[in-house]
Amino acid sequence: MMGFVLKMAAFLCCILAIMEPAHRESAAFPPPQEQGYADPDLLDPDGIWQPAPTPPGAVSWATFATTKVTETFDADSWTFEADFSEAVKALEGQRIKVNGFMLPLQNADTQTHFILMAYPQSCPFHFSIGPSQLIEVKADFGVAFSYEPILIEGTLNLITDKDNGLVYRLSAASAVAG
Repeated sequence: MMGFVLKMAAFLCCILAIMEPAHRESAAFPPPQEQGYADPDLLDPDGIWQPAPTPPGAVSWATFATTKVTETFDADSWTFEADFSEAVKALEGQRIKVNGFMLPLQNADTQTHFILMAYPQSCPFHFSIGPSQLIEVKADFGVAFSYEPILIEGTLNLITDKDNGLVYRLSAASAVAG
């Protein structure tokens, strides 16, 4: 079952990799290689599309958006290389809190392995955000699924494996009562 879940997460990340560049090729956005998915709209406090709110003591999604992610397609596979900002590097190995939207990876009411996203899933066919706005979560105990933002606490790990499309992981995570 775990193999299926990991394959599903990899599939979702591949969809992100394939769909995101086409969206970004318009004149309104610089090419992905120039912006590394740190979408300026994500950092605009007056923008129409807002990330989950940042409660006191939590890390904001704007901090995670400072990571530049470069994608490369060679022969038959995509790879993603993260250039972590100093602000993000300073958080590695620390217990942090992040408020976001759950993308379940298990067929259950509670999740121990899921993706936390800055924004709610808006399209069933692809993500509208880049890898810097996704966090893989591995919880010690099941976290109840919700369509509303949830506050998660865990140890931040920076992922340097270029093959899976994820750049952040929260391990030993749990939901924070709010």
